[in-house]
Amino acid sequence: MTLAELLYSLPNGLHDSQLRELTFNLVNQEVRLVLDIWIGDLGSKEHDEREKYQRAEVRLINLGYWISQATDPSEFPLTKESLCIDVRKLPEDYNPGIPLPESSPENPTYCLYSTDINTCFFFACESAALQWL
Repeated sequence: MTLAELLYSLPNGLHDSQLRELTFNLVNQEVRLVLDIWIGDLGSKEHDEREKYQRAEVRLINLGYWISQATDPSEFPLTKESLCIDVRKLPEDYNPGIPLPESSPENPTYCLYSTDINTCFFFACESAALQWL
């Protein structure tokens, strides 16, 4: 499945997910993310239902590139066990402030943004896979 399809299959995409582990396999051109994915219902009156998370592994397969914006060194070392993130397709008219490879509709550029370190990671991948842990 594509990353867009994976994001669409989740109730909240990867919005407000907690990134716990990020692993690159350069030989296989894959990235592995271990996340606590927010699957809660924002409209629920019950706190536990609204703030429900489930641990999962997301693999980004056939990675085309992974480019990071500069990060403020004062943000490190992290004192948290995870980073709050969001992942979304980069709008065509967005200027990231750094050069990125050309993308195509079949293989668009995505942005993984962390509010905790105020940084975007730009990437493209051919497909993605989700496994609940």
